[in-house]
Amino acid sequence: MQAKKKDFSPIKSRILQYLEIKEITLYRCYKDTGISKNILSQPNGLSEENLIRIIRTFQDINLNWLVLGEGSMLKDMNHEEEMHFKKTEIQQKLPEITPDYLLKRYEELVIENSELKKKLTETKKNVLSGLPPYPPITPATQEPTQLIKDKKQTDIQK
Repeated sequence: MQAKKKDFSPIKSRILQYLEIKEITLYRCYKDTGISKNILSQPNGLSEENLIRIIRTFQDINLNWLVLGEGSMLKDMNHEEEMHFKKTEIQQKLPEITPDYLLKRYEELVIENSELKKKLTETKKNVLSGLPPYPPITPATQEPTQLIKDKKQTDIQK
């Protein structure tokens, strides 16, 4: 229905979010408010006149939320509407879960797990030998992709 909201001004993004939650089409919004067609499809901001038209037409919209992004979207939002709004908001923030994303994340976790196992082993050795339990922290010298390749090579050799 809309272009990506991140390209729009915050107020315009919230208006688009409101329309989506209320299941109001852009066509209906333009018709009901009298604002020019495609105003909400352009990435620039809104004029005061168009903002006033939106506010007068959609009187259940919370002005604090619209202008500042604070509080509930609707003036008198019931629990069900609030949960639907929060669910939609969370879904918009989540990365697109693809097989490539999952594989990359899995590989990152394998590396992290391996590093944690090494630190745990070193800590146990240090405690047994009377040294401080935690080895000094050293920054990673390799890129994560190189660490993944090294881990795969080590696994192949085993």
